[in-house]
Amino acid sequence: MDTYIAVLLIFVLSVVVHEAGHALTALAMGYKLKKFYIGIPFETEIRGVKITTNFFKKKIGDVEFGLSALLLGGAVDFYDLEEAPLWKFFLVVVYGPVASLLLGFIPLLLYYNFETAFYVSQVITTVVLTTLGQFVSGGLPTEQIVGPVGAVQQMASFASGYDNGLVLLLVVLNLSFFATNILPI
Repeated sequence: MDTYIAVLLIFVLSVVVHEAGHALTALAMGYKLKKFYIGIPFETEIRGVKITTNFFKKKIGDVEFGLSALLLGGAVDFYDLEEAPLWKFFLVVVYGPVASLLLGFIPLLLYYNFETAFYVSQVITTVVLTTLGQFVSGGLPTEQIVGPVGAVQQMASFASGYDNGLVLLLVVLNLSFFATNILPI
């Protein structure tokens, strides 16, 4: 399988698992799912012209499933979550990143004992948060920042550099999702 396709599939799997963490938590608490998207859905109208990033959407029952060209993450929405008590809303918000943490941590257990896997997870999460801090503070050179195409190229290059590169990419990507999504921003 082409490395670029594998990278995209890993990214999509990671988004689905993250969004499923939110959705399954809300469903378990009795809230109804309204939308489940891979990619960030965006729709607007300018001077009567509808503009959208969505290139696929299908309603099954009361749920709209979709795929957006803005493949920077995903989105879920619920019919009645706004009225939820704060603690339930908090759990729904947190269980997306928790799902990412698990998808990033569990593969490490295939290669390492628990203690080493935990340590590797800490190191990756620290590097992600440190880099994010450098980016926000202006300490990251702009030539190191790439768009979606550059990101896929770098991920494919990383993955092809190791025998277990796709597994490592799954780990790094999901621990990155965890670290950046757990922040209160």
